[in-house]
Amino acid sequence: NRQVAQKFLDKIKELLPEAQQTTFTRAIKEYRSGSLAIDRLISVALDQFGEVEELVTGFRDFISGKHRQLY
Repeated sequence: NRQVAQKFLDKIKELLPEAQQTTFTRAIKEYRSGSLAIDRLISVALDQFGEVEELVTGFRDFISGKHRQLY
């Protein structure tokens, strides 16, 4: 759902410094283009989100069921 995704991105903008936002956004784009594996995307996301539980929990909803175990 686009609204849910936009709300999550707004939270990222609210809670993370710009450099971390940029790193996360770049990883998403690389994943979508096929140049970044799901396990690496998850690693980058968790590194950027750190201890921000709201983002860690929220991003889980965007991981497909077949990859949730990795998360």
